Amino acid sequence: RRVPLFLGQQYMGPRFRAHVRRLEGAHAGDPDFLAMAAFASELCGDYVAAEAVAERALSIEPRNPWAQHALSHVLIRQGRVRDGLARLEAFLPLLATCGRPIHCHDAWHLALLHLEELDVAAAMRVFRTHIWGITPDFVVEQLDAIALLWRIEMAAGPMDAQWPSIAEHIATRAIETFMPFMNSHYVYALARAGRADVVEAALAGVRARSTADDEEAKRVWAPVGRAVIEGAAAFGISGPLELGSGLIAISTFAATPKTTCFARPICAACRRPDGTSMPRPISMPSPPVNLARRSTARWRIDRQGQPLRRQE
Repeated sequence: RRVPLFLGQQYMGPRFRAHVRRLEGAHAGDPDFLAMAAFASELCGDYVAAEAVAERALSIEPRNPWAQHALSHVLIRQGRVRDGLARLEAFLPLLATCGRPIHCHDAWHLALLHLEELDVAAAMRVFRTHIWGITPDFVVEQLDAIALLWRIEMAAGPMDAQWPSIAEHIATRAIETFMPFMNSHYVYALARAGRADVVEAALAGVRARSTADDEEAKRVWAPVGRAVIEGAAAFGISGPLELGSGLIAISTFAATPKTTCFARPICAACRRPDGTSMPRPISMPSPPVNLARRSTARWRIDRQGQPLRRQE
């Protein structure tokens, strides 16, 4: 039941949704299936259907973290931050009893909603309680922890004290080349922790993978993966408040047809429309949410790479 979730993201929403629709007749009352169907609709930008199906799944089985996950996507995509906070906060007691992958990932969405309001303290409370330090050698926990800290650094300022403990647990895995998404997170975290030796070893592995002759190397690693990973490493070395070569590398990638939701947020969070950097220390007062250029809802893009902005 979980496989279509991941294949759907890989092959884009329409393929996922078409597959789900072939199975509807046999599984229309299955809350786990409905959770996947809701996410398929969300990937296609059909938020009304996604919300309705997610709510139906939760009405059948309230302890359904995947339905809550789909609903969280809908709410932040629509800029309904307060609704998202209320729903996920209420769901936390049940979420803590669920499997670790979805426990930390739904908690990550809760932290993003707090960050949407520039409430770094609340986001870090979620980080310490539900995201990092429970199973620190687990890949999903590592990636969610890195992804949250990275966004906090882009929105508020350096989180230097957090990186060393993460670096200890990811150093051996960073030299693997399973997918660019993982490597880009790992090299950023290691760079922020000052682990230049491991960063260089990881980049050497990425370069070797990018020059391989297999289909995945030609389709993913050479045209996209290497540039993003090298950019993430340079960005981590230069620091979150510097434009730096890393941001330039990722900006170049973000302007290509192969843009993903991974590259666009980095560019949107750290640049004004004229391309200059936009640092904002944690100590500065938080501007109103509807004026924050780093709003995570503003970062969202559709399947064709066009920005999806919430209504002001």
